[in-house]
Amino acid sequence: MKDANVANKQLNHGYCLGRYFDMAEHLNDKFKLNHHTFRGGFSTWETIAGKELPHAQFRLIVNERIKFIKDSVSMANERHIALTNYLKENLKIIDYTSLKEAIAKLPAAYAGSSKYYSIVLNEVAKQQPAYYFGLANDFPEQRGMIFWAVDRKKETMDGLRAVPGHEELKKQFFSKK
Repeated sequence: MKDANVANKQLNHGYCLGRYFDMAEHLNDKFKLNHHTFRGGFSTWETIAGKELPHAQFRLIVNERIKFIKDSVSMANERHIALTNYLKENLKIIDYTSLKEAIAKLPAAYAGSSKYYSIVLNEVAKQQPAYYFGLANDFPEQRGMIFWAVDRKKETMDGLRAVPGHEELKKQFFSKK
């Protein structure tokens, strides 16, 4: 190539995306309840400095950035796993305020990107159905995800129907199911 900057930029682009995609695949294999999208590689490329640096030098920068992202995502997922497991194991004895504070620490997302939130909400619907409608009431901006998280098993639906009060929420919920 006549222009080393152009060559380096192309090599660096491929390296950056390749490393990010590999990291995303590794994270998805390690943390089955969360989906780390490869698409973050494109924004990482856009924000990284020194795109025309010599390839060997650029690789060091990318490797450091990827390690930081991987470590950060891993630590967050480990916290989410621990909290999810704690909540599932203690739903029968946890008070509503503690549950509400704890669930607010989980990533509120549809199961396609993160399952921690939906797993806990589904367990709440099964084990503490009155708490379930309390959460739907207290987190109106997340109500769609809260409703979506519950399986359609008869015993779960029967338990939710039996909750006294919350008539408007129950109407909304059952119309979605």
